[in-house]
Amino acid sequence: MPEQSEKLKILVTHPATPQAAIDLLSRDYEVIFCQSVPPIRSEILEKCNGMHAVLWATHLPLDKGILDAIGPQLKVVSTRSGGTDFVDVEEFKRRKILLGHTPSVQNDAVANMAVGLLLAAK
Repeated sequence: MPEQSEKLKILVTHPATPQAAIDLLSRDYEVIFCQSVPPIRSEILEKCNGMHAVLWATHLPLDKGILDAIGPQLKVVSTRSGGTDFVDVEEFKRRKILLGHTPSVQNDAVANMAVGLLLAAK
């Protein structure tokens, strides 16, 4: 763990993360951003070493290679996705890294779109 005066580091993999979230994180943490849109693996690998947390806002594989590059101090990763198909969940369990994601967040939007398409297909 870092010294008391040293802030924990968070990597945000997408520059289009809402400003309110960035402001909230920046109060207590050192926030490092990737600038590429869409995010690219090489930039993530370049910036990820030493992070304590990651906001993973991409569908690039979140695998052993990324976790190795980040280092053993990593405690938590949160994705902005409903699924975890791109995440090596077993590797997270093995390393005891917490994984957050947003299951069911798109259910209403998908249902509304489906009903709209059915109505439009008259």
